[in-house]
Amino acid sequence: MRLKEEELRFYIPEPTATFFQAPSGIEEQPGVIHIVGVPLDDTVSNRPGTRFAPQTLRQISPYIEYTSTRGNIVPVNKVVRDVGDIVLYQGDIEKNIERISKAVSILVKQNNLKILFIGGEHTITYAILRALKKRTLLIYFDAHLDMRDEWPLGQKLSHATHVRRLVEHEKDNVFVINIGARAYDTEEIEYARTQKNIIILTHSILKEIPPGSVLKIVRSAVREFDPEIVYLSIDVDVLDPSLVATSNPEGGGFSYNDLFTLLSGVVNIVQDKLSMVDVVEYNPLVDPCYATAYNVLRIIVDIIDLLCFNSLS
Repeated sequence: MRLKEEELRFYIPEPTATFFQAPSGIEEQPGVIHIVGVPLDDTVSNRPGTRFAPQTLRQISPYIEYTSTRGNIVPVNKVVRDVGDIVLYQGDIEKNIERISKAVSILVKQNNLKILFIGGEHTITYAILRALKKRTLLIYFDAHLDMRDEWPLGQKLSHATHVRRLVEHEKDNVFVINIGARAYDTEEIEYARTQKNIIILTHSILKEIPPGSVLKIVRSAVREFDPEIVYLSIDVDVLDPSLVATSNPEGGGFSYNDLFTLLSGVVNIVQDKLSMVDVVEYNPLVDPCYATAYNVLRIIVDIIDLLCFNSLS
């Protein structure tokens, strides 16, 4: 079924400015990466402001060089299309989850689309995956596990609970791998230990094993779980807080090279089934002069390069 753009535009208006000054709209061609902003900021528990990330990153993006960490010059006009931002209603998490899921369900009517979602808080991952209705392997880089039952107390669906809600909702239809957690609660660890479809590779574990061992675990999970789709999520707080401004920073964390080494290895393993990625939790309101926005844009450029490299070779 071909995507009906007029139906989509009810949820995602045409952008007035675009990432990297690339064309807007939908291009149903192999190797094209579609960027969709998801300015969700309803449940951030420390410092709100993630809803401003998609527009801030758009405004800055024309002023960087489009050279990836691998040294490739990414031809953004050829491989990027900016679809726009999903229109959300600030403060109504249930309604916004429904709107995100509906917009995604319209987008995935065209099976060949590759989509890069820019958040927004991490709850967007739950909203997006709920719409896919496919056997899914979620690999997420994150300083947190996001597996609390409630956070804050009484809040069942939030940026700190969304992975747990996803596992409960999808049951055996989802497999989850966290890479890089360094801040978590006993409740979350105990919950994860009861689930056969969760792997946690904490920051402390990653210090003890080489990247090749991490990739071996990922490769084994792909082989044994045999997903229809792989979804990759990057919460930028997995980086050291000196490198990126987030709502919920945690001391320590990856260098950019740490992140890229694992990210590129994971993408190489799952590329045949990888069609959706998100980058979440950058907060421009706590980023003086947008100093760390450029690291977030480097992640975005690197993802585009990793996703489309084979198409361009």
